[in-house]
Amino acid sequence: MELKSRNYAKMGFYICALSVALGAMGKHLIEDHVTQYYLDIFETAVMYQFIHGIAIAFLALSHRRLNEKYLLYILPLFIFSILIFSGTLYLLVFFSIAIGDEYKWLGALTPLGGTGFILGWVLLGVKGFDSYDTNSAEVAGNSKSKHKRHKRVRSKSVSSESAN
Repeated sequence: MELKSRNYAKMGFYICALSVALGAMGKHLIEDHVTQYYLDIFETAVMYQFIHGIAIAFLALSHRRLNEKYLLYILPLFIFSILIFSGTLYLLVFFSIAIGDEYKWLGALTPLGGTGFILGWVLLGVKGFDSYDTNSAEVAGNSKSKHKRHKRVRSKSVSSESAN
């Protein structure tokens, strides 16, 4: 499976845009309908969604410097974790407005998303740069050989100019 870095970067941007919209909505629309406890929960959901949206976009845009094999696991894991972590918190707040505290058990699912975030960050730290060292050596080798060829062509043209 190939890493579709542009698609993941766009998804990260959209996740961030949605978190800004939800944050504004939370501040202006639900503030009068929930307690400070639920408002704090909502703000936590927005913050984690925004941070991981930025992370998704950044990782996707810098995929050539990272181990793409592991990014294929990390990026979907972050998206899944946003859905579980922030999603359950959003539902918890919205249900408290619409129905009451009957769905407070949704908060028990939130740590699954948090565990996914932690796993993604640890995986990035442990395996994220594994192939970067070998890829950078290959890239450096290719650029050196291109540089040598460019240098040879240039030196031929310089010597032919000096012969004239």
